[in-house]
Amino acid sequence: MIAEIDEANATQLRQWWVKIPKTLYKSAGLKPEDEEAQRLIYDEIAGGLSNVDDGWVDFLTGFIDANDVNRRCSALFFLTNAGMDTDAVKAALDKAYKSKNLYLKGTALQGYIQINYFPLIESDFDTVNDEWLSAWGMKYMCKAYPRQKIEILEDALKSKNPLERSFACDIIGSELIEHLKPQLKPLLKDKNEHVAEAAAYIYHEILD
Repeated sequence: MIAEIDEANATQLRQWWVKIPKTLYKSAGLKPEDEEAQRLIYDEIAGGLSNVDDGWVDFLTGFIDANDVNRRCSALFFLTNAGMDTDAVKAALDKAYKSKNLYLKGTALQGYIQINYFPLIESDFDTVNDEWLSAWGMKYMCKAYPRQKIEILEDALKSKNPLERSFACDIIGSELIEHLKPQLKPLLKDKNEHVAEAAAYIYHEILD
């Protein structure tokens, strides 16, 4: 947590949300031109608002169609994370997914999952060629089609996409899907160290 944000009141946080001061970047050791830094600070501000501002839901709802992608994604993430499943939020998620921006698309998928809203079908992912987005698509499918979840996870564990393999390990661990433990064993020696670590943790610590 950035100290200044942690200590700020609602009025200050709203002002920073509209325009992030360079001092926040400096105190956090971040660069204003860095997209990841902008996302981090917007998320920090949104989190702060949700803690100290009684009107934070209405305030952030005003930015779910913002031109600024990072601000828009942060607003959508925190609203859906809090279970805000209004028609306005759903419409904003649909609009975000239809965008060509991968960050907006990924945020939409996360939002769909968080509010259990599943307007997409399998064919909607046929043209996805981004590893991060494809992995979130797999996670979405598991939630949207629970009867097919085991089959989806089995395929994901064998996917060429390391993020899908890693996400599948996380789902198996978080949902304690014991009968898929044997299928984690080959991933203990996965060429991708993050996948191997995820598989080892679930295999030896969670499902042991």
